[in-house]
Amino acid sequence: MYLAAVTYNPSLYLDLNLSTAMHSLFIGAASLVSAYTVFTGPESKSLPITLSATIILVSHGLFRFSFLYFTLFDPSPIVDGRMAAPWWKISLLEIFFNTMLMAISTVILIKDRSEKLHRVASETDVLTGIANRRAFVEKTKNAAIGSDTGAALAVLDLDHFKKINDKYGHAAGDTALIDFVNIVTKFLPRKALFGRMGGEEFAVYLPSGSGEPLDILEKVCKQVAESNIQHNSTHIPLTLSIGIATIEAVGNNFDTLFASADRALYLAKQEGRNRVKLFSHTERLREMFNQQNNLAEQQTRSIQAS
Repeated sequence: MYLAAVTYNPSLYLDLNLSTAMHSLFIGAASLVSAYTVFTGPESKSLPITLSATIILVSHGLFRFSFLYFTLFDPSPIVDGRMAAPWWKISLLEIFFNTMLMAISTVILIKDRSEKLHRVASETDVLTGIANRRAFVEKTKNAAIGSDTGAALAVLDLDHFKKINDKYGHAAGDTALIDFVNIVTKFLPRKALFGRMGGEEFAVYLPSGSGEPLDILEKVCKQVAESNIQHNSTHIPLTLSIGIATIEAVGNNFDTLFASADRALYLAKQEGRNRVKLFSHTERLREMFNQQNNLAEQQTRSIQAS
């Protein structure tokens, strides 16, 4: 813009005060735009250096705009081809210090952004964009420690997902996983934690105050079954089995919560899939009793056969 202006009107270049005014206008505007970009940019949010870099840029922009007043209403005398006004000497000092501060801030900002991107990448499932197993377990453990009895953990598993990969191909399977995550995310409360545990298995942590876990996840299960997932114009049928364990029933230890939810998931699949099952100790005792009866019957038959 500056080159275009002086090419069109060479007198702007020859007049040092007007040239400084143009520089100040362009640099001041660029500094404020840069400050806005740094402060609101998603890559810079939550970084410690963001506020400092923004203040430096805004200060520099406003300082440069102040030159417009001096160059237009108190122009500097020109001595030996140089500007000799006191305000010009102050401006050179400000430019020097601002350059050093911005250089340091930029290096720190780049370093902090890189570290943030690396951290996010290490905590994110590459395919679906939600938390990976390590990140989900860590966040859920921390959240469960201070939770009351209204919180719950659910394990979600896509039914017969291997058949989808075998019949439609792995690309279709990836499409189904991505669409599935998008569907579930829409129905989860804002504070819920959602992660991929591996393959077609996912987990959801619902903190207290999110609503009734069973109601929320039954809606999710129903919506997945009714979804219209397409890959290359081919409809991919998808259903979901879910097991839920509440902190009220089993406590806030993550391993106990996950094992209980996983047990409820097993029962949901045994009962025909495409359903939600809530873990209960009564159900577990009944299952153990049935297992013992089956074992006793097998032993009796073995004795009779021998």
